[in-house]
Amino acid sequence: MKDEDYKADMLIYLDFVQKLLPQKLLVNMKELFYIADTEIQEWVSKEISPKVLCLQKTAFILSPDLFASISTQQMLEDIVDHFDIQIRYFEEEQAATEWLLT
Repeated sequence: MKDEDYKADMLIYLDFVQKLLPQKLLVNMKELFYIADTEIQEWVSKEISPKVLCLQKTAFILSPDLFASISTQQMLEDIVDHFDIQIRYFEEEQAATEWLLT
């Protein structure tokens, strides 16, 4: 995946969240094999995160790719530090769903 493709996908995500205003979200990243560099991480922090403040809880099912998972977690640490949102990481959908419903 190229950076432009990732940004395009994130803008689709942003549109979805702004239209539906969910408070809880399950993000399945098992098929994501993309490593976001610091420039992309900063772009997400500036252009996406401040616009999805309706989210209170987000569960991420991480990619089996270790480097993609670490990249995602690094990006989300900054979001958690600046916004009032709970984020947890899971390997399985059932555990993620149970957490979201509590």
